[in-house]
Amino acid sequence: MLSRIKKQQAETRDAAGQSHSSGGGPSTASSEPVAILRLKKDLDNLDGIRSTIDIPDPQNMLRMKVTVRPPYPSIWQGGIFEFLLEFREDYPYEGPRVRYLGPYRIWHPNIEGDEYMEGEGGLRGDVKNTWGVCLSFQTEWKPTMSLRDIIIMIELLFQDPNPDDPLHGTAKQAAQMMKDNPAKFRDKARRWMRGGYIE
Repeated sequence: MLSRIKKQQAETRDAAGQSHSSGGGPSTASSEPVAILRLKKDLDNLDGIRSTIDIPDPQNMLRMKVTVRPPYPSIWQGGIFEFLLEFREDYPYEGPRVRYLGPYRIWHPNIEGDEYMEGEGGLRGDVKNTWGVCLSFQTEWKPTMSLRDIIIMIELLFQDPNPDDPLHGTAKQAAQMMKDNPAKFRDKARRWMRGGYIE
């Protein structure tokens, strides 16, 4: 994983160098935005994370895909869950937006990954653009937090979901079931991972 990230960082540096050289000026690290410099530093300190990180466009480090594969004894073990991190130019002073990408719906109190939302009256268009993730840093961000902290918090959602702080919609229903009937919650979460959405 780290070797792939290092390769992507090198491609980003090469692309930046080409754009500077075509303009006649030398490429220097100081000409890079603070957010990019900080993300490069963060990418060098990912000790302890299990997830994989991909930068789909090496020329845009502000968008990263994180793939989580929860280990035993997580309810979601064996699944693959993808998240999009969208950083802004003012990172680390503002945290990233985190969205759940799938690849399938998820029965979870803190991740909204369902096509039907409470009060919406059924299926919505372009649903995945609204799939959310409930992470405390999105409302209580501190500039001292890093990419590693963000990924660990996402991973912890699969180890220690919090039914007392659910998202709205299906996630809220999942939270209530997790409190009322943990065994039923586990069975439904596992069934949704297999594509069995019908009761």
